[in-house]
Amino acid sequence: NITEGTANSAGEYSLTGHISSAVRLDKVVLTKEGQTAPFFTDESTAKNKNEYDFSYLITGIAANTYIIMDAYDQAGGKITLRFLIKKN
Repeated sequence: NITEGTANSAGEYSLTGHISSAVRLDKVVLTKEGQTAPFFTDESTAKNKNEYDFSYLITGIAANTYIIMDAYDQAGGKITLRFLIKKN
């Protein structure tokens, strides 16, 4: 997966990629770095999948922003990915 991209002039960016897991997924959570509360939780389309193609629209990018993606599996495991979205 690409680890950075640039938002469009409206401050939007589509974060896309693929998650592969030996254990079925439980959920995917997106948080802006530095914030404690997630702005998006996917507990439906990712659930019960070992292979998951995702596309999440991120809005409100007014400055360079790191997005933290936590992918949780059903065995209690977690993988964390960090993406930089640059302001256009």
